[in-house]
Amino acid sequence: MVRQATLGRTPGGPIFVFMLFLVTFADARPNSEGWVDSSTHEIRCHWVQAEDEVRCQELLSWAELAWDVQVTELGFHPPYPDQGEGGSDSLDIYLSLAATGGAGSAWVDCDYSGWSCADADPEDGRAGAPAYVAIDARNPDEDLGPFTVHEFNHVLQYATDYSSALECAR
Repeated sequence: MVRQATLGRTPGGPIFVFMLFLVTFADARPNSEGWVDSSTHEIRCHWVQAEDEVRCQELLSWAELAWDVQVTELGFHPPYPDQGEGGSDSLDIYLSLAATGGAGSAWVDCDYSGWSCADADPEDGRAGAPAYVAIDARNPDEDLGPFTVHEFNHVLQYATDYSSALECAR
């Protein structure tokens, strides 16, 4: 089980936040046919469908804004490097048709079968771990920004303390 905070949309209604508890056996990240890298932060947006490359660029602009506000201005801990997952150490955001858990989800890189994570830096006084984001490619363009910013914050939470995700999932 994995705890994911997911944004959704009521039929014909406003955006709302709800919590999902999902069983997952996926040990792999979503597929990627290509990617776009941020020019300002360590963020990479992956796409599967070629027409989503432009949407990835829009998604990156929202992720860069989220980084500027949440990390640079507010002082949240930045995402941990992920040891080359996704082809680089950057935070990976997947614009995908699979493994999103709804409109979008943030996944901490842990071994859920053994309910454990490796602390990315045991010397820093936190229990942080790398994470990645999956945004459903079926979302309308106007929802990419809010979903990306929201899921980015979960990545920062996992950089501070991944144990809350494991405790809620048990």
